[in-house]
Amino acid sequence: MFKKALSLLLSMMLVVTSLVVTVMSVSAAGDTYFVSGCEELTGYKWATTEATCGDNVMTANGDGNYEKVFTNVAVGNGYQFKVVKNDGEEWIGIGDGYEQNFTFNVKTACDVTVTFNPTTKEINVTGDGVDIPKDLVIDHVTAVGNGFGEWLHAKDWKLDADVNNLTETSEGSKVYQITYENLDVYENYQFKFAANSSWADNWGLPESGGAPLNEWFDLTYNGQDMIIDTDEAGYDDGYDIVLTLDLSNFSYATKQGARCKIDIVTGDKPTEPATEEPTTVAAPTTVAPTTAAPETEPATEPATEAATTAAAENGLTVKATSNLFPEKKIVLSPDQKTFKVTYVFQSKDKDVLDFQWFMYYDSNVLKPTDNTNKSTSFEYPSQGSYMFNKKIPGEIGATGTNLSLYNSTSKEIVFASAEFEVIDPSATETTVNLDAQVLRLSKVDPDTDYTITEEEVEITNFGLNQENYDKFVTVCKTDSVPVSSEETTVAPTTEEATTVAPTTEEATTVVPTTEEVTTVAPTTEEPTEVPTTEEATTAPATEPTTVAPTTEPTTEPTTEPAPAADPIYVVAGSEEFAGLKWIGDPVGGAQNVMTKDGDLYTKTFTATPAGKDYQIKVVKNVEGTDPETGNKVWNQTWFGIGEEYKDNLTFNVTDTCDVTVTFNPATNEINVTGDNVKVVTDLEVEYITAVGNGYEGWLNGVAWGVDAASNKMDKIADKVYKISYTNVVSSDSYEFKFAANGSWAASWGLPAEENGAPVGENYALTYNGENMVLDTVALGYEEGTPLDVTLTLDLTNFDYPSKQGAKAFIQVTPQAPSDEATITASSNICQANGTGTYKVGDKVSVYYVLDTKDAQVEDVQWKLSFDKDALELNSLTMPAINDGFVNTDSYEGSASSLSLYDFAGGKKLVEAVFTVKAAGETKVNLNVVDLTLAKLNADTGHADEGSEYEAVVNSDIANDIFDNINSEAKVEAYVEPATTEPATTEPATTEPTTVAPETTEPTTVEPATTEPTTVAPETTEPTTVAPETTEPTTVAPATTEPTTVEPETTEPTTVAPETTEPTTVAPATTEPTTVAPETTEPTTVEPATVAPETTEPTDAPATVAPTTPDATSATQAAANGQSTADTATPDTPANGTSSNAVQTGNASMAIVILLALISATGVVYFTRKRFTK
Repeated sequence: MFKKALSLLLSMMLVVTSLVVTVMSVSAAGDTYFVSGCEELTGYKWATTEATCGDNVMTANGDGNYEKVFTNVAVGNGYQFKVVKNDGEEWIGIGDGYEQNFTFNVKTACDVTVTFNPTTKEINVTGDGVDIPKDLVIDHVTAVGNGFGEWLHAKDWKLDADVNNLTETSEGSKVYQITYENLDVYENYQFKFAANSSWADNWGLPESGGAPLNEWFDLTYNGQDMIIDTDEAGYDDGYDIVLTLDLSNFSYATKQGARCKIDIVTGDKPTEPATEEPTTVAAPTTVAPTTAAPETEPATEPATEAATTAAAENGLTVKATSNLFPEKKIVLSPDQKTFKVTYVFQSKDKDVLDFQWFMYYDSNVLKPTDNTNKSTSFEYPSQGSYMFNKKIPGEIGATGTNLSLYNSTSKEIVFASAEFEVIDPSATETTVNLDAQVLRLSKVDPDTDYTITEEEVEITNFGLNQENYDKFVTVCKTDSVPVSSEETTVAPTTEEATTVAPTTEEATTVVPTTEEVTTVAPTTEEPTEVPTTEEATTAPATEPTTVAPTTEPTTEPTTEPAPAADPIYVVAGSEEFAGLKWIGDPVGGAQNVMTKDGDLYTKTFTATPAGKDYQIKVVKNVEGTDPETGNKVWNQTWFGIGEEYKDNLTFNVTDTCDVTVTFNPATNEINVTGDNVKVVTDLEVEYITAVGNGYEGWLNGVAWGVDAASNKMDKIADKVYKISYTNVVSSDSYEFKFAANGSWAASWGLPAEENGAPVGENYALTYNGENMVLDTVALGYEEGTPLDVTLTLDLTNFDYPSKQGAKAFIQVTPQAPSDEATITASSNICQANGTGTYKVGDKVSVYYVLDTKDAQVEDVQWKLSFDKDALELNSLTMPAINDGFVNTDSYEGSASSLSLYDFAGGKKLVEAVFTVKAAGETKVNLNVVDLTLAKLNADTGHADEGSEYEAVVNSDIANDIFDNINSEAKVEAYVEPATTEPATTEPATTEPTTVAPETTEPTTVEPATTEPTTVAPETTEPTTVAPETTEPTTVAPATTEPTTVEPETTEPTTVAPETTEPTTVAPATTEPTTVAPETTEPTTVEPATVAPETTEPTDAPATVAPTTPDATSATQAAANGQSTADTATPDTPANGTSSNAVQTGNASMAIVILLALISATGVVYFTRKRFTK
């Protein structure tokens, strides 16, 4: 009996032991590891889950270690990674707490093997070309931050901005310094220091927050963003910030020893260091925030340069805000009742296609002035289609479209601008807000000079596209300045607005109105049509009416004090020579002030490079007083050469040399000398270009393109040039001039008192004259009438010394009306458009072919749009779907079937047949609202749920849609379908001869496939198409870095620049078992767990996941940041299934069950023996 009991007990123990061993086995087998790191190494940017890490899962090698081999890794520095356990349960790096990213370099391309020991948490990297750095080699250090206003030169989290590189105070000192001057008070200047233009090595604070001012403080390697708050500190506008980084005691092994000092400098800038540490740093003396600016201005500066905040105590505070542009605040003095707000924009790679904005203000406090109008509100008011409205109190609106694009890549442009008058003197604060609702960019097709549809991108469309913003926007800044007796928008005041050069480079600045130029400015290099920005207003227009004055102003003597002060002479000219574009006042052009040498004045420009058509004038400035305001003003006289000194002096430099400009006030004679200087005495014409405003496609739609190849004229005889334009629509606003050799140095227009160009007769031209206006409406051609225009320039009798003898001839003829229509078919699911040209009355088929490859269509919903004045719809069908719904009244349709629709190989999804009603260009667009694909389950005959793929949802297409479908739009001549009647021939058997079958031929009416009478349901168009919340009002780049947002599934929150490498990754303290670093990136960029698209660091706890080396966009996961946060929840697998780690335990569980069954069998066996006995 005892033996039986013992046997039973042993059997039960066997069962329990088996279960324990098996569970332990399952637990051990369930751990999985993958490598997460920089995209250059892993192919994925700091993946957070096994489902998103691609093929970076590590393999057990049999000795207890795991490894992953990366083949043929390219040469590079700063490769970084961490090992991730169980879908983000733990992020494992190196160093204390395993928080630092593992960093290595590859000296020669090779295979790289990463090995990990789960027991010791040791990571090794091996490879023939692998080099693991033991010390930090610094090539340069860059200050990187949010670039608000002029902070960091407006570079928003730009690692490679050379302008923000710090200077080593002395060779080998490892102390670096940079100064930012004349900054405005602001509470959120953010920054970090980064080495070698990479987030691999950077320094910040342990936690994102305010940095100490005017004292040394320690830095954290791959730490969080530092914030400078000069508002709370009590400073006034106009101070300097000096940043000093001391790495002299930094240890790469411990990552300790870096420190920083932020000096706020106001008033006079001392030359001695403020402190003794570090001894190698010339740290500026800091001044308490309350220190006032110097009471007096330098004697040579005009009163217009006085600080605008001097009397701001009782003035109005104005905040200029926007959803796209940074905030700007100014304080008006009590006597300042007018101010101007300008939003400045510049892009790269692509130019502006269209935009729409509304500027909102409090109509009880402010009122737009007369200077707020269409011509000043936008850089190119005469190009494309531009509409402006300020009639609604409290709101100014504008919208513009130019299929030939608005040039926004070559310079900063005025995106939106308005001038306001303060009408409520009791108001203390007000806001002007710009809502940039739509802004799209594109590229021009050189063959058509129109936008390339496939290149069109949205910066904002009632919601910011952060990825496109970071990729294509280089400048977004806000400028608000007082406009009062001290500041105005135009200089010189005698220049007419129409003579301002169209393309000014500094649209955001305002020229002081105190510069009352009593004489005409020099002939600047650009056409006369443009917004009134600083450059435009001050630049002498080489075009028409901007020529220098013929005499000195008669008011000059009365405004000069007695005894008269010595005049100040300034050289003004082309930017390539003078460094400034036609700036003639002694303040703005201080660098070009001439020195008195006896009776002459001279200015030497050293090392002037070789170049052609350098141009100058000499500007006489006499200090005077404005009789109305009492303010100091500069009365100016511009001197050139030729008759009445109105022509610019033009010269060439054949090789680099010093160039000296000499002016004789007694004779007004200008001389230019230098070893390689050649003054132009005759005009050598290489080619002539017709240049103008490009309005409504005029001049091929090119606005003031002085070197536009499409507008180069044909040389039809010696010194005679001709060009013809067809299909020019009649208008009263076509402006143009002729320019030689792709430059404004030599151009021809009309005299200042004229602008209307004669048609059908030869007329004399003025050298560097005013814009000519071709008004075909005045000729009797109704606006919009197609015309042919031919321009001829005759220089046969042109004499360069006298600048006389040029003639022009304009021929305008009506164009025979066309009966052809060009139809373009497009769709949001088609990568290319279809097009075709047909005559009025033709029937045309527009259809869209869809190929779903190895899947099929489960459901689809769409809407067609077209111009009903140009096309008449005959039929609208879904040829490959028999049970779909089509509504020919609303031009929409839908279909849905669990049995799926077969589109493999390509079939017509939608076909519309039109009759052409009108000539011209027209578009047909198919907007697919929803499209779901799936694969058929052969067993059920229905869609396999696991295979469903949402290609389009609410008109938004999936990023990888074109990996899953092929599609194209087609326009073809319509061919009536064959409607042959069914053969009803009599039976072959001749008898009975009288039995002609009664089944006469069926009337073979047109195919019954015309539009189904069952019109599509009224709900075919989803009611949720345009989400009301699509436009975040805080889109502006300044908000790109929400410090508290953590992407739920983004990459390790440690991504962004702040902790570019998860040096602080895996929390040294308890590690959240499910978290990827929340704030590894710049805390200012995006959610703490999301790296700003602008590669800025985010603020993340120092104990986070991978400290990824580069920051990502605000919409990306923090996977790009350093591992400095450990609270983010890891992503779940993309397909909703559990990870492979769980699946590895299934086989072990089967073993457990098997052992349990064996043990149970033993128990039964012994029990049965007992009863048998």
